[in-house]
Amino acid sequence: RGLVPWPGAYTLFEDKRLKVLKTSVFSEEPSQAPAGSVLRLVPEGIVTACGHGSLLLKEVQLESARAMDARSFTVGHSVRTGMIFGGEK
Repeated sequence: RGLVPWPGAYTLFEDKRLKVLKTSVFSEEPSQAPAGSVLRLVPEGIVTACGHGSLLLKEVQLESARAMDARSFTVGHSVRTGMIFGGEK
């Protein structure tokens, strides 16, 4: 059980669960944006605001879909700068 990645990290995207599979710290500089906000889209993935700094989402998995790199996810879905994961649309 120690190697099972459960429960893992997830958020909501268009009322569906979005599992966050791979990440890295993007910046430790504070952001004025609310936590969960998409700050920018970069070739490596999706940069989101956190409580302290920002996080780069590298691999995600939408509910009932296969895991994919975050950049591919942005191409097939309506991810845009300023939107907030986990709540507001």
